[in-house]
Amino acid sequence: MQRLVDDGRFGDLLRAVTLTEVAQAWMRYQHRYQADGDPGIHDPDWWAVDAWMAVEWWADENRVRAGLLELVAAAETDADFGTLGAAIMELFVTDDERRLGWLEQQAAHSEPFHRSLRNVHIWGEQSDVIAQRVEAAAAARLPRPAATLNAEQVATRDAATRLRQSAAALRAFWENLDRDWGDATDEH
Repeated sequence: MQRLVDDGRFGDLLRAVTLTEVAQAWMRYQHRYQADGDPGIHDPDWWAVDAWMAVEWWADENRVRAGLLELVAAAETDADFGTLGAAIMELFVTDDERRLGWLEQQAAHSEPFHRSLRNVHIWGEQSDVIAQRVEAAAAARLPRPAATLNAEQVATRDAATRLRQSAAALRAFWENLDRDWGDATDEH
């Protein structure tokens, strides 16, 4: 199988194995990765992972969509769905209206498809409109970039929040002072 993937002969690959078998091999590799760390390129199921990483694989939209459905069907655990979302679904989501419509249609009829979208980090990567659509399809709040800020970014965000709070307090102080000053001059 690996030679067919290496040569980009995906038609021949899918004559030798089904998309279901590709999905099952991809999941077996991910299970070993989760249990023991990266099994590497010599793993017997590496070919399936390698296929999904090939640009040529992604060039056939029908194959990709059918393959996604098989991956969703092969996923069983939260870890499976999380890996599928982060590794494959994130790549599938683009500003292509046909893809988004297909994704929404699949999610509307499939709880496993919802689950496969719940680990997609799309906010900040795509437009807010696309992120909102994917989030609606996932039927859950998706991770936001703020959850992945480094320490310097968190400190900057917190400083900006304190500055906004100080500005609001200062504005209220000046408004009160102006009101009180106006009241005092009205009395004279």
